[in-house]
Amino acid sequence: MLLNPLPSSLEIPTTPPAFRFYIIFHKFLTKVAYEKVKREYLDHYCRFVGVNVNIQKTVPPEYYPLIFEETQLEHYNPFMQHNKFCESSVFFHTYMNAPLLLDPYRFVGFLQYDMVLEDSLFEVVDHVIKTIEEPDKTLFVHYVENSARHLEQCLTYDGWKEVIDIYNKMFGTSHFLEEALVSDIPLYHCYLVPREIFRKMMKFATVAAPRIFEMLGADTAHLPYHLERCHGLFLLFQSLEKHIVRWIQLPGIEHRDGLKDSWQDSHVSTQTALLKLRQNGASSEEKGEANSSE
Repeated sequence: MLLNPLPSSLEIPTTPPAFRFYIIFHKFLTKVAYEKVKREYLDHYCRFVGVNVNIQKTVPPEYYPLIFEETQLEHYNPFMQHNKFCESSVFFHTYMNAPLLLDPYRFVGFLQYDMVLEDSLFEVVDHVIKTIEEPDKTLFVHYVENSARHLEQCLTYDGWKEVIDIYNKMFGTSHFLEEALVSDIPLYHCYLVPREIFRKMMKFATVAAPRIFEMLGADTAHLPYHLERCHGLFLLFQSLEKHIVRWIQLPGIEHRDGLKDSWQDSHVSTQTALLKLRQNGASSEEKGEANSSE
């Protein structure tokens, strides 16, 4: 297989910024999502990551210098997108290509193509990192919610107990499910994480993801949802252990549904099931309907 040349967007600056956001897209980018952001902020803090080689991409030419695709990375795993890792594939590829995508930056974060951004996002993060005590114990979050209804679906509480057991064995801790059920977790694959916390998060996810897949009956339909919750649980436990001491809301982000790309039409059953799981919770009857529609 011939590797694509490394794009200029991945050249490491002489003086790297303190934080890097990777904006994940499948099919297209829109100007409207960034019309409220100074171009210098996009250039300095952001890179657009194209995923899924089966989808042709349309991008405004002015964003070409900021784009790379997962296929251009030295360490690339096409099975992740094929098996519905979705946004998490960029997480794993960031971890797998750490010298290029992770190590140069104090914080690494992830945003979605359908988020309208404003200058305040970058200005607040920059100010906090420069001024707050122990900034590397800070987690910047977009959306959080109590975990209980998210952990009772598909995998069920018993399955998450096994995931928590993997965490405890890996890090020498003694967490239990009940801690999580009364706590919030970060969601939507959207946050900015200290570099070393992210490295540990992906070490854990690398071990937990195959077991989650097995407990889902070797079915990938609900895998992206469960990877999202797996990341959220990790960040919660790191906070309970005081490796993270504060969560700060990311300003300047509007998640605009009208910008969602139409590639999802070919995955209607999976996306509908995920939407039910995220927004409404799932009764046993709903889960049966979602599974039968696959």
